[in-house]
Amino acid sequence: LIAGCKNTIIPNSVTSIGSYAFHDCSSFTSVTIPNSVTSIGRYTFCGCSDLTSITIPNSVTSIGDFAFFGCYGLTSVILNISSPLTISGFTFNYHTNVTLYVPKNSKSAYAAANYWKEFKAIKEFPDPDVNQDGSVNVVDVVDVARFVIGTPSESFDQFLADLNGSGEVNVADAVVLVNEIAGDVNWSRPLHAPAISDGILTLTRNADQSLSFSLEDNRAYTAFQFDLMMPEGMDVTQLTLNSERKQNHQLLYNKISDGHYRVVALSTSDRSFNGTTGELLNIAFDSQPTDGIVIDNIHFVTTQGSDLLFNAIGISGDTPTSISGVRNDATPINGIIYNLNGQRLTKAQKGLYIINGKKVNIK
Repeated sequence: LIAGCKNTIIPNSVTSIGSYAFHDCSSFTSVTIPNSVTSIGRYTFCGCSDLTSITIPNSVTSIGDFAFFGCYGLTSVILNISSPLTISGFTFNYHTNVTLYVPKNSKSAYAAANYWKEFKAIKEFPDPDVNQDGSVNVVDVVDVARFVIGTPSESFDQFLADLNGSGEVNVADAVVLVNEIAGDVNWSRPLHAPAISDGILTLTRNADQSLSFSLEDNRAYTAFQFDLMMPEGMDVTQLTLNSERKQNHQLLYNKISDGHYRVVALSTSDRSFNGTTGELLNIAFDSQPTDGIVIDNIHFVTTQGSDLLFNAIGISGDTPTSISGVRNDATPINGIIYNLNGQRLTKAQKGLYIINGKKVNIK
């Protein structure tokens, strides 16, 4: 019995998880097994009653009897393994209530494999039919955008919607989906992190109670998203695309919480912005914009589907400033971590990383 296993991290140095390692650990809710692990022993997660999701990498070659027996809270098993492993009828139980996610083009193999075929549903990932209504169309594009701003439809499947394999669902996946509808997607491309952009973004105070969000870059962008943060007591009254841009683009935004908006703009026909210089968006406030307004988590996506990440920008004094996230190395890091070469990591030490889609400097 492992005490405090809710916060247990399985490091990359582990090559096998022994029998009974997490037996009866009821505080587990989800676990991702690192791709250094090749075997999962007997009774490893048996009795983990609160476990809802398990991700198994393609490095695993064997799973022991009763490994997930008694995990009656389980709702999803994510297998990054194209060919079904041999398991017994005692490896899982309650799996008739569980959705099995498998790599693209492997569903038929799992549907024919002993015991795997007994799962409630088998879904291939990624899948452009993100709302699982049987059709891939503009409704799926809108569903991705709605998820990004925090208002997903009931049928939306977040795991299927990571169409570019970046580890998160954002406006870049909506662009991939637009290209899929147009028949221009290469599903074999590798996982990647957003690239750091050298474009220039600015916030400009206007004579009225508004800011102009502007871009200077020569790339052909088709979509963007960002988080707008503002001081307590301030709120947005209107967000409006520049008249040249709103002819081909849709704007969606949602108030996530007080002082926090998520904003998305995209073209459902993969049209680039009509010019990439000058104001993209006007943000009107209920009072004069003051210090402390920050735009963060900024993604711009090109017509080719490249996801470019910008530094945060904000208002400080009379001049907008660029902001780089800084964390002390003693601060716990939870989330999806990439280095600047696009390699996904399980932990970050000192240096510059992309964490949950944001460039962060750990000191």
